[in-house]
Amino acid sequence: MTTETKLARVVRERAELSARYGDSHPAMIEAAAAESTLREAAAAEDRTRFRRALIRALSEELSDALQVRRELSAQYGEAHPRMRTVQGVIFALTNAINAEVHTAG
Repeated sequence: MTTETKLARVVRERAELSARYGDSHPAMIEAAAAESTLREAAAAEDRTRFRRALIRALSEELSDALQVRRELSAQYGEAHPRMRTVQGVIFALTNAINAEVHTAG
């Protein structure tokens, strides 16, 4: 698994944890530390290549989250409790992609 893929998964996990528990939960703090470590490791790599690969990996995570939302919506409807979590994940992944796209090389 590439650094970019690991980082994209950590971003998704942080979004899920934030939606479930809030930002001060110990698991959130661990996920933030993991994200920071992965970003530092990536700093030693070719930044342009890393950002492209990260955007691709984040897009794959977003695609997966959108599929989960479709499945939950079809099976349970929009009011299902997990929909709030999935919506938070979709929002966070979209923001992460936008941040990477708009970050200066």
